Amino acid sequence: MEKNKITIRLCYIELIIFAGILVTMIFHFRCRFEKSFFALMIIAALAGCGVSLALKDYLKSMIQSSAFDVAGVHNKKALEKQLQQIQDEDDTLDTGIMMFDLNNLKIINDTYGHEEGDVFIQTFASFLTRILTENSYL
Repeated sequence: MEKNKITIRLCYIELIIFAGILVTMIFHFRCRFEKSFFALMIIAALAGCGVSLALKDYLKSMIQSSAFDVAGVHNKKALEKQLQQIQDEDDTLDTGIMMFDLNNLKIINDTYGHEEGDVFIQTFASFLTRILTENSYL
């Protein structure tokens, strides 16, 4: 997830750079650039802005539709899909389901911030992944 956040930030930086280029070209149009070169630069800057916005929107939708949450484990949407698959199976005799509630997570988020709350969840998830088998679903 951290890579996705960095990529989105890079898209914003790219958008700012292209907007800066466009503004610079507008201010220096009459002094330094020929009309054909200026038109080409405007088209390139606008295309760059469009690509940046499209990439940002694509990454946001990809993050939202991801089956994993901040802890790197399956999220609620993925869990619901897995539970539906289990429910549709004929033989579920060897299936077990456990649920956990992390006490005081709200206090951690309110006191130290959501980043520390995410670390708390990630630490708990890492403990669980150490004891689960390869057939487990977390």
